[in-house]
Amino acid sequence: MAADCEPGRSDAKGLLTITAEKLEFYESVGTLDEVQEAAPERIRASFDFTGEGMTWERDIAFELEDGGATLVRSEFGPEAAPDPFRYAKCN
Repeated sequence: MAADCEPGRSDAKGLLTITAEKLEFYESVGTLDEVQEAAPERIRASFDFTGEGMTWERDIAFELEDGGATLVRSEFGPEAAPDPFRYAKCN
């Protein structure tokens, strides 16, 4: 959604901001724990999350597609989402 590319909007629930050490979602933050795999267009790492009064861990892989315009997030483990998430790059 177009609103997802505008930080600070209350309806930007699909926004994912990635820095060298963190993943920032609408209501949670994941801090990098350990990198298991790194390549130019793919990384897999474990993250420690906090949000809405809870904490959890997640093993996540990110892969670039479409020349870097699309980011695919896949989760692994017993609590993982069953299907990958796709993100469009904000300008």
